[in-house]
Amino acid sequence: MRASKGCAAWGRRGTGCGVIKLSQRALKSTSWIGQNCRLSAFPCFPVKFSLWYRPSACSPVVKLLMKPRVKHLGHAVRIGLAVLIAVTSAHASAYALDSLLDCKADAHAFIAPLQQDHVIEATPMRVEANSINAFKPTRGSHLTAFDFGVFAVVGFQKDDAIFKTGSGAPIAESAYGAVVIGGEDSVREKVRAAGSDAIIHHVAPFITAIFCNRD
Repeated sequence: MRASKGCAAWGRRGTGCGVIKLSQRALKSTSWIGQNCRLSAFPCFPVKFSLWYRPSACSPVVKLLMKPRVKHLGHAVRIGLAVLIAVTSAHASAYALDSLLDCKADAHAFIAPLQQDHVIEATPMRVEANSINAFKPTRGSHLTAFDFGVFAVVGFQKDDAIFKTGSGAPIAESAYGAVVIGGEDSVREKVRAAGSDAIIHHVAPFITAIFCNRD
């Protein structure tokens, strides 16, 4: 393709700039066409600028072409760093409940340390009729139980101020556990392998309760 005279300021054929035809949509979105090349249909465009690049002639056009790519690359890098920081933070603040779910303690011994360490909310997000209190993990905490992520921790102990009483009969003098994200069979396998005899209860698809009832 022959270089247009309108591109003389940007270089001639074989010196770094050539001419390429763009779609009408591309023409409308390219603000430098009329100002730099003064062409109605053929903007000046660097052809094979990696081989013919002349900074004095084509650098404004090269920058225009490269800017979107750099922008997308920078956006991807920022996303990658954000994910890496989130994963690193999650592992750094991981709080495993495995040893507390051996069903040898009571609800107070299970819930109180979690509140003191600020990994669960101080007040329950829900109180069932049977007095089971459900506590939500605090923002930024990463609770695990037998390698499963914890959705909520639950518990009740009679005559204990940290628990609220429901409208019905209490489930037991003391009961506690964790609701985890995982299938019932997988959770049971991990819990039994750890030597715990906790009750494994299906709550919903891939939501399972690990429950200790002392009665």
